[in-house]
Amino acid sequence: MSPYADCYRCPLKLRFPDCGIACADFLRDVIPLSDRGRDLRHHRRADPGNGRQRRAATGFLRAVKAIADEHHALLIADEMLTGFGRTGAMWGSDHDGVVPDVMTVGKGMGGGFR
Repeated sequence: MSPYADCYRCPLKLRFPDCGIACADFLRDVIPLSDRGRDLRHHRRADPGNGRQRRAATGFLRAVKAIADEHHALLIADEMLTGFGRTGAMWGSDHDGVVPDVMTVGKGMGGGFR
């Protein structure tokens, strides 16, 4: 698992944009250590919505998508909190110009009904 791209409180103690999105490179480094083999998926919420987390750096999701493609992995975008225009774009992943392989969208589709 890669650290979240929180540029305000960088887990790698670096500064954006000089870091070159090192948190995505960290993901590239840990994938070979995975014992999952070809069953590799990367699940990422495009824009966390709980208030304690900040939006990922511009380019982070693009970098993660490129890494997933390199390793023939699926990029799964969790759009439960960010989909249907909640971030100003139809999908949170649109802010980085990324088309995920799989997208979850449950809350907005159900309109709050169970």
